[in-house]
Amino acid sequence: MNSRSHVVQICGILALVVLLAGCGAFGSAGDDSDRDPYGVDNTTSPELLPGLTENEVTNHRALLENHAETLSNRSYMLEQTTTRTYPNGTVSYTLTETMAVEADGTARVELTEGMADEADDTALVEHRFGEGWGTEEEVLTNFAVNRSDEEPPTFYRQARTKYHFTAFESVERGMSAMDNISISTKAEGKTRYILESAESSPYQYENASLHMVVNEEGYVESYRFAYEELVDSEMMTVVMEVTIDRVDEEITVERPEWVSEAREYFDEQNGASTDDE
Repeated sequence: MNSRSHVVQICGILALVVLLAGCGAFGSAGDDSDRDPYGVDNTTSPELLPGLTENEVTNHRALLENHAETLSNRSYMLEQTTTRTYPNGTVSYTLTETMAVEADGTARVELTEGMADEADDTALVEHRFGEGWGTEEEVLTNFAVNRSDEEPPTFYRQARTKYHFTAFESVERGMSAMDNISISTKAEGKTRYILESAESSPYQYENASLHMVVNEEGYVESYRFAYEELVDSEMMTVVMEVTIDRVDEEITVERPEWVSEAREYFDEQNGASTDDE
């Protein structure tokens, strides 16, 4: 594996850890200090959703908090893809995370990465390298689903939060980086709010753009965040995309066989820690 492939693979694993990790949120409070000097209140548009008016995003965290809350206790499918592309348009790396979530919160994630063939940069070699499993209490991740019996396991365990399996961190990344997000409305059946921007905050990202669609119920149906970054002396284009569909449809997931091994592994680790105390 060349140095470039090693870098993007590490980036993919880190991106997954961020995706599956929980996230703390910050609230905001208002007071009378926003009155103008002459004592006349500024007029504000009514909220379409928490943190969103017809004119602007007033609080992107409130909007995404509502997104996570709206998906609670509902079934859905979520797919997130990160793609890195060379200036000539050749794809260097892809990471795809496919999540199936039942209404009771049970979730399964499959992770597939594609890396440019070292012998032929125009070819993409794909393989599944990881899986995730979530219950109401915990999230388990296996980063070595194809390991041999001689290789040590690569398991991670986290406490489950409402942010898991919602792409909260990924969408927050794009929204926090952009300025002057425009709002438009599309009414075909359900009302959808279109959020767009091509103005990133200073020193954030090069040539960044954001396009996302928020359902009137409050959850993000689609999200696309693109920007450029320097990798190995080459300016790469990075595109992060999220889609959420099949909301409230019947979805059934099967528990992977490795989950029992992972739980035994952590039980042994906890036992060893207790013995050392």
